[in-house]
Amino acid sequence: MTRRVVISALSLLLLFNFCSSGFAGKNEAENLWEEGSKATEVKRYPEAIRLFERSLALCGYDVDCRWANLNGLGVVYDALDQNERARSYYEQALQLSRQRNNPEDLANDLLNLGALLYKGLEQHQRALPFLEESLKLYRQIRKDDETALLLFHTGTVKTVLGRYPEAIRDLQESLGINRRLRNNAGISNALATLGQASNMSGNYNQAAGYYEEAIAIQRRANLERDLCSSLNRKGLNEFDLHRIPAALAAFDEALRVAKRLGDKRQQANILNNIGVVYKRSGQYEQARNYYQQALTLARQLGRKGMQAVANNNIGDVYAALGQQDKALSFYQESLRINREIGARQDMATNLNNIAMVYYQTKRYDEAIRWHQQALELKRSIGNKLDIALGLSNLAAAYLFNGDPGTAEQLLNERRRLQIDKSGVHLRHPGLVEVYLQTGRYDQALALLQQQTPAALAGEQVVAEHEMQTGRALLGRGEYAGASRHLLKSYQLLEELRSSVAERGSFLTAGGGGGRFRTYRALTASVAEQALRGDPIVPELRNYGGGNAAAAFYFAEASKARTLIERVAESGRSSVASNSLPAVLREEELQLRQQLAALDAGRDQAVRGGAASYSQYQQQRQALNQRFERLIARLQREFPLYAAINYPRPVAAEQVPLAANELLLAYALGEDAGYLFMVRKGGVQRVVRIPLKRAALEEKIKNFLEPLTNRHQQDFSQPQAAELYRLLLAEGLSDARPTDRLIIVPDGILGTLPFEILALPGTASIKEAGYLGDRYAVSYYQSASLLALKRALPGGQPTRSLFALGNPDFGTTAGNQQSFRGLSVVPKQYGQPVLFPPLPETEAEVRRIAALLGTAIQPPDILLGSQATESMLRQSPLGGYRYLHFATHASLPGMIQEVNEPFILLSQRDKRSGSDGFLTLSEVLDLKLNAELVMLSACVTGVGKEVEGEGVANFARAFQSAGAGSVVVSLWEVASEPAVEYVTLFYGYLKQGKPHALALKLAREQMRKKYPNPFYWGVFVLHGEG
Repeated sequence: MTRRVVISALSLLLLFNFCSSGFAGKNEAENLWEEGSKATEVKRYPEAIRLFERSLALCGYDVDCRWANLNGLGVVYDALDQNERARSYYEQALQLSRQRNNPEDLANDLLNLGALLYKGLEQHQRALPFLEESLKLYRQIRKDDETALLLFHTGTVKTVLGRYPEAIRDLQESLGINRRLRNNAGISNALATLGQASNMSGNYNQAAGYYEEAIAIQRRANLERDLCSSLNRKGLNEFDLHRIPAALAAFDEALRVAKRLGDKRQQANILNNIGVVYKRSGQYEQARNYYQQALTLARQLGRKGMQAVANNNIGDVYAALGQQDKALSFYQESLRINREIGARQDMATNLNNIAMVYYQTKRYDEAIRWHQQALELKRSIGNKLDIALGLSNLAAAYLFNGDPGTAEQLLNERRRLQIDKSGVHLRHPGLVEVYLQTGRYDQALALLQQQTPAALAGEQVVAEHEMQTGRALLGRGEYAGASRHLLKSYQLLEELRSSVAERGSFLTAGGGGGRFRTYRALTASVAEQALRGDPIVPELRNYGGGNAAAAFYFAEASKARTLIERVAESGRSSVASNSLPAVLREEELQLRQQLAALDAGRDQAVRGGAASYSQYQQQRQALNQRFERLIARLQREFPLYAAINYPRPVAAEQVPLAANELLLAYALGEDAGYLFMVRKGGVQRVVRIPLKRAALEEKIKNFLEPLTNRHQQDFSQPQAAELYRLLLAEGLSDARPTDRLIIVPDGILGTLPFEILALPGTASIKEAGYLGDRYAVSYYQSASLLALKRALPGGQPTRSLFALGNPDFGTTAGNQQSFRGLSVVPKQYGQPVLFPPLPETEAEVRRIAALLGTAIQPPDILLGSQATESMLRQSPLGGYRYLHFATHASLPGMIQEVNEPFILLSQRDKRSGSDGFLTLSEVLDLKLNAELVMLSACVTGVGKEVEGEGVANFARAFQSAGAGSVVVSLWEVASEPAVEYVTLFYGYLKQGKPHALALKLAREQMRKKYPNPFYWGVFVLHGEG
């Protein structure tokens, strides 16, 4: 949820006269006070301060004299925005005023302090008692002007505190008094704040009427400061009514007025609200830019509430981009500030947003806890629209946490709420998601039909609506209709993704379960059509000649996208741009320029209204189609140029496979998985895996648990056979004995070594047959990455081997252990961590060096105290054919200072810029030409699973850095057997065996001595086999 800001333009500085009874006659103190008052009126504030202070020094015990000068000083510091000093003087004046028995002066003092507290210090809860006491006094002394003013202030504060019925009551009374007094300024401000209270409580049409009347009065009376505030509020109201051009027009005029007035406070407010419009429309970079401008101004002004809003909204942008850690940081900072200033409505927003971060990251227990806090606060505020949304969000969290009963109770409570929907366009994707997850597809469709997005609702909103509609139709078995809606969502998301710079986690963000659901559901819908033999939906023909090919394409669209784009970018330097014929280069340039010019006019099209924006969309769609046709031609005729300049999902018929290669590509949907068997020429067959994603994940976790926890004696042969039956049996029924398998996993399958899955008909571990016995196997994170890697020219390494082993960790041989993993308790900051030495890895490196004829000396071989980060960086890593690391490795959390996977180097030499850890991000920055990287260390093939990207492990990092193939481990390596394994592997490489075959042969030899898969199944090959 994004927060908007409204600030009342009405300012209040009250300067009070002496009570004449305080003086026997004019004296020097009173003369100085009068001079100070005159200086204040003409804004000569430093002079006024000196005069008031001199007068105060002469007052002695004269209460009236002291009171008047303290008030004067409070007014001056208030005008200077030195709010804490102003508060101090106002509080002292108020204390004296309570001794003076003058109700009118006391009412004035209470008003001064209350106005400062909420307007200057944003302490609304503290301000309200002072304002209410002042109002009571003014009513008693029958001062109508001041009563109307106080009612305006109490109504404003109650609006901010979310007490809308009370606020509206006070503001309507203030409006009635001001109308009777014909006070235009009072009338317009009461109307504008009534509009704000109505808008925030969901009565958008009523709010619009208040704003129109207020603005008309302010224009006639030339009340520019008030006009600025009302225009800004009108912009928010138009936005809530989905009238985007009118909203932007109001904001634009408000910003012009604010700049003319030099009012930075209002500028920050308006910039923030313009950012809200951009964020809703999916223009995230522009939105963040406006929010950042607002935050900068808020910091300059010291406005805490505005800082909180800007922080929250920047967090919203990061959440929309899938960068949940950054989002959480900004939300928490916003919550801290809002708690400090007592902004309850904004606190509820923060709590909801923090809950949504945990929801998006599947930490549902924490999401529930934060949603409950948000809902409790929303109930106390009483905004039924907010309560309804809170109930829906909490219900969705319970649903995904496996508690549909509680979710149902919350939804029933939501339905019982009586909400005035006049002018309100309610969207409840969370409620739709609950219906989808519980199989109530008809109810989901009915609700979706009630909340069709407006013409200018923004691509993200439309994409989400199309996605949920498609999933509802998919649940009903209406595959053609589902595919059409899901394709629209896919196309919008692809366009959105291409417009943002930070794409790594883009697919994980978004409402209704994340944008990634579009890709999963579209793949499932089209795959089901392929299995049924249905004709392809015409709109899908651009993605494949048949349903099987199109389904494969969409499955590819959700795999390793950022990795492919990074590899393509690094490959551009190796391919000349003049490889294209001049006519194609000219067509490409013209289309790029036309698209850029059209996009530059997008804002103007939005401001022009629905018809103007529709025309923009049609023009862009036509240009996009022409551009996609050009890219398709480039892919056919100039595949290398297309691959590095326009990295796209590869079509099945364009995957560059040899005749003896069989590619097995997996796609895991919510209700079933799909296996695509691809040979040279395209998809041969699609197999349905009849198991829900969650159930399959549970089976694989249970199967791997004995291996990852060193309980290898508990390895389950029946589970290995069951997974073979589920994942491979049907797909390999037509495989040839000479085939080499290339596996493209999806989701949790990226952590599974398929080689250890048991062939049918075998029982004991020792006698069993495994996939790895029959086939040479390698892995790619996507077929598109395979195609790109094979298209790029290979590197030209000039050196044979770089190897690093047995780093000096500063520990003794007595601490030696038999595994290359850190089985130590994570330490607190400042406490030493003992890394067990690995002397056998030195023997491993020496054997490999001997096999490949490499001398044991730097820079090629780094052992012991030489295996440091600084020595590593001095080695010409880009010049080696083979890179080999034999040391400890671990995942985040083992060492608190290291928050990502790392390979451990020597801890003896920690020079500037070197910490003794080679981290995942540092590997990404390397420039390599290696044919093979081997990581003879623990869990280097394990990492965080990022939906749409795969497992973020060292295989991915080294391939991104330029390596052709990477051998990694999937659990902790038994150190002594690893020496044997690695020596066998390099021996077969020296004989000229391909990488995958060399690993297969080494595996066979290892299995003879160590039958348990824990020892021989630990290493897998990513990349070229």
